[in-house]
Amino acid sequence: MNRLIRIWLFYSMLLAAVCEEHLSMQQLSKGNPYIPNIWTKLYHPGRQSDQFLTQINKNADLGDLNSKAYLSFFKLLDRGGKSNVQDIGATAKKLSDDGSAVAHTLLGFLIKHNLTDGNLFSNELVDSSEGTSSITSGNEDVTKMTALGYFTLAAQKGDPLAQMVIGEYHANNGNCSQAVEMYRSAAVRALSTIKESMISTVRFGPFIDNNDGIQISWPSEEEIGFLEYQANNGDPEAALQAAAIFLSDVFGINYDPVKAVKYLKIAIDADISTAMVFMAHMHLDGAVENPDLKYARDLLERALDLEDHSAYGSYAKFYLEGLAGTPRNPDIARDHLKKGVEVGHVDAMFLLGQMLATSSSSAEDEMQAIQYWSGPAAHGHVHAAWYAAEFYSKLMAQGTVVISSSKKTISTILCESSLPLYQIVAQAGEWHNLRFAAFKDFKAERYDAAAMKYMLLSDLGYSFAHANLGRILQTDGLSIYNSTEVTRQQQLRAWELAANESIPSAFLELGHLHYYSSEPLSKSIAAQHYLRGKKFGCPESAFNVAYMYEWADGVEQNLTLASEYYSFSANVSEESWWPATLALRRLEFYDLVNSILSINLYSITSRTVDWHSIALNCYLVPELLVLCVLLGLILYRRE
Repeated sequence: MNRLIRIWLFYSMLLAAVCEEHLSMQQLSKGNPYIPNIWTKLYHPGRQSDQFLTQINKNADLGDLNSKAYLSFFKLLDRGGKSNVQDIGATAKKLSDDGSAVAHTLLGFLIKHNLTDGNLFSNELVDSSEGTSSITSGNEDVTKMTALGYFTLAAQKGDPLAQMVIGEYHANNGNCSQAVEMYRSAAVRALSTIKESMISTVRFGPFIDNNDGIQISWPSEEEIGFLEYQANNGDPEAALQAAAIFLSDVFGINYDPVKAVKYLKIAIDADISTAMVFMAHMHLDGAVENPDLKYARDLLERALDLEDHSAYGSYAKFYLEGLAGTPRNPDIARDHLKKGVEVGHVDAMFLLGQMLATSSSSAEDEMQAIQYWSGPAAHGHVHAAWYAAEFYSKLMAQGTVVISSSKKTISTILCESSLPLYQIVAQAGEWHNLRFAAFKDFKAERYDAAAMKYMLLSDLGYSFAHANLGRILQTDGLSIYNSTEVTRQQQLRAWELAANESIPSAFLELGHLHYYSSEPLSKSIAAQHYLRGKKFGCPESAFNVAYMYEWADGVEQNLTLASEYYSFSANVSEESWWPATLALRRLEFYDLVNSILSINLYSITSRTVDWHSIALNCYLVPELLVLCVLLGLILYRRE
């Protein structure tokens, strides 16, 4: 129950996803590379629509190239098996030759992840400027550039997924202006299906392994059923939590505004102010039948009387826009917004920034607006990130000034400030719904389908997808790749991307991959990754590099560092305390024996047990018992 309360608190703070978007089916036209709502209607567990897929099929039958390409893309993402990949590649190649932007993206995806053989591309290489050039089969760099060429063509034709892939490529290679251009183009597409109050939660995963990052835990069907039972029996707290769940719109929980209204009324009757704010938002956003703005205003006033500061932002809208007969009064609106800002409410910060930006054209007010938007943007407020990024871009376009105390120019600093904001907006696009379907596939042990989805999400720059892809590629049930070496290369790529996002477990996994590699200096490289993992607080990384220093395994022996890292591992985790403490006692014992007998015990003993997992280090117990007996005998004979 405490976990459900945390969920409710999270949503009451963010006030995200509180209205149903009634998205009408659009007649698709040839050449349109992006079909609005397609990722929502096909992959969001609570909003899936067979009718939408039927419409895509109809448009494909009518000759829409991108609809045909999307159908091939979804076939790949949903099935993932090796048997149909070549057929999908052949279909995508034909559609690409006919000019489909989505097919360009699909081909780039297939080539980048070694999902198709070289026969389709043995005679040509797509280039972003010329179109074709020769390709050498088996050359990794050429393969990479081939994929990049297809993505570039798709990006130029307006496919937002390709734009994000190219943006990520430029960002990783230090080309900020090109990255901003691509991410901004994708962000424009993303905003078409994002409402103003949306708070992006993509940074929370979900992660397959809890050690890879912070994530939100969601209630099970049994927990939801129990909450509804309590709510229907008059429990207002349970009613509020149930309403928040049906408004959350995530992880397979169907968005149900009718049920939400029913339970919110129970909580409102009990004078729970959060329920009043939720209900007011639903009326303001048109998420209920026959919205009543006067009723919404009354609810917000009641919430403010109960000292619920989250009501300030929405209440100010009535004075900003003159809603429900409220006279427009920017001064009163500003006062309410400032009160909301004082208590750290993100909606109030966003609206105050917007008010400053629209009511004044002075540079001072614009900079202050950016300051107000920065806080909400850091919490994932999508529109705040957009407006802040746009103002940075506006300032950047005004000219370049050199800062005497820095090697960077003003334009470079502004570019680097706007890039992560555009990324927030682009990654909040509806394609992020793939994460729900991917996690569901993983839980159902559909590993190939999950891997395909995480590959695409990883290409789009989602940090959780890097780690999840690395985990799935280590799964025995995966059948995408026939070659162990290709699988290992894909694992390395995924974990390197995760390491670039400072995910501690990524350094541990990279260390494992290099430690067991037969390449020259692989153990030395492994030690470097373990050291980086130790710096990010990973106890297993610290234990492993300590062991390498103790036994001179790929690195020069250094017992001082070994002792330091064993101690670190013992102190940062209860799980690692026991094996790390035993290892410290062994190290001390060896040191004592070496000093008494003037020998190097390490040179006459060896390690044959796999030490990589801390859980396997129970072998230290019998070893220490034997060594203690030997030490006792040595001391006895000396006496």
